[in-house]
Amino acid sequence: MNTRLTSFFGKVLLATLASVFCFGAVAQADNSCDRDPTTIKLKIKEKNNTPTKITKGIFGSNANTINACRGDTIEWKLSGKTFFVSFSGDTPFSEKKKTSQNGKLRMTIGADAKTGISYKYDVGIDGGGVFDPIIIID
Repeated sequence: MNTRLTSFFGKVLLATLASVFCFGAVAQADNSCDRDPTTIKLKIKEKNNTPTKITKGIFGSNANTINACRGDTIEWKLSGKTFFVSFSGDTPFSEKKKTSQNGKLRMTIGADAKTGISYKYDVGIDGGGVFDPIIIID
């Protein structure tokens, strides 16, 4: 009898913990933009005058697809090269195309940017090729 009771309470505890973790994950995902706007700093990697990868952070984690919020500023860097960011379709920014100044380009996501869709864009180097990462507005 004691073993059954222990097993029952063990299952109840496990179910309670599982529901707490699941609720926490859902709440965190829903509140991802309940914060002040921030600047997302990205670096463009290139080879033979063609962008090959977008990275962020100290360790250069992959940022070919990034999630951002309305009001966030995205800053792209590519030292020593003139480059552009261009959207052929919808854009979360006020401009569809912008060219870098001194190897840096900054754009702020508009308050009217559509959420939950993928904004595919091109990063290109003048006189070279293009790369097509994605921004998703949460």
